Amino acid sequence: MPSTDILNFLTPSKPRESTIGLDFNHARMFATELQKNTGGRYILTRLASEQGNLAESRAAQTTETGNKSVSWGPATLAAVALESLLSKGHFSSTMVNIALSGPVVLTRFIQFPKMTLRELKAAMQYEIEKYIPFEGGDVIADFHILGDDSQDKKTMKVILVAAKKTEISSIIESFRKTHLQIRVIDIHTFACFNAFSHAYPDARKGASVLLDIGSETCSLMVLSGKEPAFIREISLGSLDILEMFKKRGGLQSTPETDSELQNSVSSYSELFAEAVEPLVSQIRLSLNYFAHNNPKAENPQKIYLSGELCALTEFQAELSKVLEIELELWDCLKNIEVSGEVSREELERYRHLLPISIGLALRTE
Repeated sequence: MPSTDILNFLTPSKPRESTIGLDFNHARMFATELQKNTGGRYILTRLASEQGNLAESRAAQTTETGNKSVSWGPATLAAVALESLLSKGHFSSTMVNIALSGPVVLTRFIQFPKMTLRELKAAMQYEIEKYIPFEGGDVIADFHILGDDSQDKKTMKVILVAAKKTEISSIIESFRKTHLQIRVIDIHTFACFNAFSHAYPDARKGASVLLDIGSETCSLMVLSGKEPAFIREISLGSLDILEMFKKRGGLQSTPETDSELQNSVSSYSELFAEAVEPLVSQIRLSLNYFAHNNPKAENPQKIYLSGELCALTEFQAELSKVLEIELELWDCLKNIEVSGEVSREELERYRHLLPISIGLALRTE
């Protein structure tokens, strides 16, 4: 029988003095620590980042036939990098919240007859196996009631999330080689949603999209008002785009700094648009799929964008042109104060990359 005792998605929790969110789904690892002041407002007290080794990890996972391994998460967690991150941050705790991304995580939106939470918990023990194509003994799952179905008052909407137990065990083992300990395991998409909900509690009317560009995957969530209505993990990310751009532009190496990347993209804007096209197509297909399967739902009017490449004007222009939808770079620190101990230079440089770590830091156990 699938286990439901580790992952606690979207579950209200008791507050702690401070919480650390660790994001390793981007080319840099980010750790942010939040504390509450006497008025109950969150303060960003620590921010640290460390250059990841995703490119090396990807190469190490390539088989002799050239195929990527399905499981990429644990390989990115080098103990040396994690320890360096911990040392840089001078955090008040070694307990961290992390998020999973990619093919190791599955989400399903399910309709159930109206029932109590106790009845639903009992039913889900048997229903999980119908919706999750993993071996029953290798599944850790959780669910959350989204609310009543607007079209059918006799049913309610439930989101089911599952991850492979073997993958989670592998990640936990990676952390055992360091001084860090895992407090909460979430998923990339919900961490982004958590940060967005805190930053824009009253901004959403109608349908919108949260899109975070990771290194190897992109997380897309369609929101109907304040609730998730559709989720998809796209197996393309900035590494794929930059590798394709490098090949098409005849570049000797991938630009390493923001300024180098912007200069290269500006010089070869048409080639960059070609490199971005596969991802844009997948985003368009995802939104079309949502519209087809939810004919009575409102079409999203805006994409809230975060993650890698999103600050490039050429990237925004290509998304806007193809999808014909308004874009906005949103600020995950909008309702969070910043301590004087946090580097303003580092904060501004990486602000668009922080939603996942901030969303995780907002999770309390």
